[in-house]
Amino acid sequence: MTAGKPAAQPADGDRPQTLAELQAALAALPQLPPVERARLAPTLIEAAKTVLALERGAALAEAKADGWTEPGLARELGVHRSKVADAVAAWRRARAGQPGTAAGERSAR
Repeated sequence: MTAGKPAAQPADGDRPQTLAELQAALAALPQLPPVERARLAPTLIEAAKTVLALERGAALAEAKADGWTEPGLARELGVHRSKVADAVAAWRRARAGQPGTAAGERSAR
């Protein structure tokens, strides 16, 4: 790569979509040259936000299936009940592959 000439940013299709993909991308990060690490970091930060939000929604859906109520989860986590409902709904939309959600299902346990 020529100094001063930016490389193309990864396309959304190259962003980690699952917890396992995110973990693999983060594990590979230290082996990259410094400028490439710096270039990739913002993409991984955004991917992590999406992946972890969906993982939280999956965990909340699992807790609800185990008998927790939304108000009980909200109290336990110190958030408003609507945050719990929104996280579960976003995870369900993503799992169904509906537009406007992150692609991919949550990782297997």
